[in-house]
Amino acid sequence: MPKIELFYGYVTSENGDVYHAFEALDPERDSAEDDAVVSDLAALLDTTSDAPDFNWDSMYIELPASLVKAIQDGAAK
Repeated sequence: MPKIELFYGYVTSENGDVYHAFEALDPERDSAEDDAVVSDLAALLDTTSDAPDFNWDSMYIELPASLVKAIQDGAAK
């Protein structure tokens, strides 16, 4: 099953609310892109990647078979 790497960043506001941002990437990409992705996530959350209230991580997730089929069908047209 094909996978993507899902990066996610989050900040906790002063009142305890948590805000998230996500970006999905090809796991076969050049890992040099990671710093740029983390900076982009922070920017989406109106903060910086080195701010104490900003956190991030990534995980691999499998694409659903129906999505893979839809992508393949679209590419065949």
